[in-house]
Order: sequence, then C-alpha cells, then structure tokens
Amino acid sequence: MLLKLVPSVRVGEPHGTELWMFGSACSREAPRDIDLLLVYDEARVSPHDAIDARQRLANAVAEQTERPADILLLSRQETTQTGLLTRVAAIRLV
Repeated sequence: MLLKLVPSVRVGEPHGTELWMFGSACSREAPRDIDLLLVYDEARVSPHDAIDARQRLANAVAEQTERPADILLLSRQETTQTGLLTRVAAIRLV
C-alpha cells in the first residue's frame, strides 16, 4: 500500500515540517494520485525553503510510486485557520 511507501521517499524536508496524507491514497491500493499536506512552522522554515521542499518531495514521490503527488503547502497558522486536518481524514506520516 502507498501509505507505507511514501514516508520512505522523504527528501530531507526541513526541521519544523509535518507531512500528512489524505484522500484516496489512504484507502485505495491504486489511487490515481497521492494527496499530501506539507505543514511548515513559519518560525523555523522560510516560505522559500518550504516551496523547495514541496517540489523535491513531489518529484521523489512521483518517481518512487509512479503516481503524481498533489502536495498542498500550508503554514501551521494556515492549517489551524482552515481546520483542514479536522475536515479530512488525514494521516500523519512524519
């Protein structure tokens, strides 16, 4: 299952980030894409570094799983304000 594979393709996300999986990749053996949420701590990670980490992660996930990665990037503050983690059945990977 992809849930086990995705954490192994980490590409050195900066300290101060969390990686969450949601959507069909959490429940299907062969989803069309992999939905991930990369949450970064604005006090520890610059937006520029977070964007770079998202791109590296997207490339690594696509290469290892042969599926496109749709990675949403939010700061911790944005994650709290939107309530996204309470609205979707997200699973924390790291």
